Amino acid sequence: MQGDLADYHNGLELSRSYFIKARDFTNAGIASIQIKGFLKELGYGSHLVRKVSICAYEGEMNVVMYGSDGQVKMDLYPHLLCLRVEDHGPGIEDIELAMQEGYSTAPPEYREMGFGAGMGLPNMKKNSDFMEIISSPGKGTLVHMDFFYRHKMKLGSHSQHFVEIDHVKCNGCVLCLKTCPMKAIRVLKDGKAHILGTCIDCGSCISVCPRGAISPKTSASLDEIQREYTIVTVSPVLYTQFGEETMPNEVLIALKTIFDQVYDQAYIQELFSLATEFYLQDKRNDPSQRWPIISPICPVVNRLIYYRFPALLPQLLPFLAPREISARELRKKLLERSSLRPEEIGVYHITPCSAKMLSTKSPLFLNKSHLDGVIGINEIFTKTRSSLGHIS
Repeated sequence: MQGDLADYHNGLELSRSYFIKARDFTNAGIASIQIKGFLKELGYGSHLVRKVSICAYEGEMNVVMYGSDGQVKMDLYPHLLCLRVEDHGPGIEDIELAMQEGYSTAPPEYREMGFGAGMGLPNMKKNSDFMEIISSPGKGTLVHMDFFYRHKMKLGSHSQHFVEIDHVKCNGCVLCLKTCPMKAIRVLKDGKAHILGTCIDCGSCISVCPRGAISPKTSASLDEIQREYTIVTVSPVLYTQFGEETMPNEVLIALKTIFDQVYDQAYIQELFSLATEFYLQDKRNDPSQRWPIISPICPVVNRLIYYRFPALLPQLLPFLAPREISARELRKKLLERSSLRPEEIGVYHITPCSAKMLSTKSPLFLNKSHLDGVIGINEIFTKTRSSLGHIS
């Protein structure tokens, strides 16, 4: 490594390693997907995430095609991200030649699959700030890449999650650490729990905390909703909060005193179930279909699969969640029949689930959610109950 870069490799904050299986084209690319998702969760800028993802993918594919198993290792420093792709394959005989665009030793079968265009190493060079290749015939290959960024990342402070830890109440008992399925929580030198890794907002830590130090940020405040026209889609769970004597229609009428338009999501839920049934019937005759097929409705399950079990991603039902379908169609219809501009319309979802706020702010499978926000039942309950009292 060049001497003038040595100072940047001080103060290691976090390190992650990802195993790569040679010739495993089924799972090829999963490591780079996990790296991309992890960096997004930590709050790194999209430009940096894109460059690192490209380099990780190109390096991963080189190991899959030419190596003999290997790994991608990512180290995070205060102003530097370091990526190392290492394999134990045959090595590179002529590094200078391998760096030329279009040069490839890929066999015909790899080319037929769309790989081996000879752009892997050149793309890695183009997208990294510093790159070094250490290789010799019969001794494997190490590709070292550095990516610099100006502002120091304080791990945990920019992570996209909606769980808060009150450090005044926290006594560092580590119960939350033990129950977290993502191993995202650590007790640091201050004796307090901190979320340092990828949080999927499952709420497991909330349920086991004996001091009530962990709580969900369940909703945006109603006072923050400032749109000319507001629409809410209602989870059927809301109806159960007002007792057996209160009918769903009464709750909807009460909500109409607060919002301009109220939509009962039960109907779209039925359509979603019907579409799912048709899809399953069709796939039962497909010998290539992997089972089980998994519903995409729960954002916690989606994120758990995305970060911990990415091999299951192809088994997710390829439909938008009902709340997203409802928001998309309601907005579309309102724009067609009114003179309102898109920015004047706000579409929100009422739900008891704090994880749905994360899926709205940072959706996994959409560039941007069709919802403008999520309103927790705790935020709307008192006002709705008050309106119910005025319904004759």
